[in-house]
Amino acid sequence: GGAQGFTFNFSDLSNQPMPVGTTVTVVASSGALEGTTSFEMLSTNRAGYRGMNFFLLNPVGGDPETSVITVTVSTPKNIKTVLTTTVNLL
Repeated sequence: GGAQGFTFNFSDLSNQPMPVGTTVTVVASSGALEGTTSFEMLSTNRAGYRGMNFFLLNPVGGDPETSVITVTVSTPKNIKTVLTTTVNLL
């Protein structure tokens, strides 16, 4: 089995925090996710982007396979941004 680490940073177009109540979720089509896989934006005075760190694991003895990681950012006004990437699990 193996593990791959990821960092997902997010902000608005001006590199400021997303609106209060924005949610970010991470799912994978195969493998196991560990770390921060969901986040809700709270009120803050801190400028700049926010980040989430997570790992995608292939269990020991697991066969090599391909997983699709999907990150969804949803604002309180129901504006959604969806990002996907394909990862080879070894």
